[in-house]
Amino acid sequence: ASHEVSPELRAIKKQHREACGDALREALGTLTSKERNVVRVHTLEGLSIDQIGAFYGVHRVTAFRWIESARQTLVDHTRERLSQRLKLSGTELNSLMGVMVSGIEVSLAKHLAKSKIGE
Repeated sequence: ASHEVSPELRAIKKQHREACGDALREALGTLTSKERNVVRVHTLEGLSIDQIGAFYGVHRVTAFRWIESARQTLVDHTRERLSQRLKLSGTELNSLMGVMVSGIEVSLAKHLAKSKIGE
């Protein structure tokens, strides 16, 4: 189900768009090469967890765990960086992260498309 974003949340996201982009880019840099590649082929190329598992010779559950672990790392590191940079209340930071997480596929695709495989 799609979530409606309130005008207030849209304003927070717009105000902090550059910081969010920088934080996500830095968070991508914390992933291992394998994690980045798995997230890239899943997000950009639409490979299923079955296809990713077959490519790496692992069970689909393992491929799923890799993707979920990488996404959680991205969320955690992005939140940490935004917390350090922006002087937001806990509620505002939670709201901003909620908006970011809901649109993370689009943001990830944009940032991953700018970088090369294996970086």
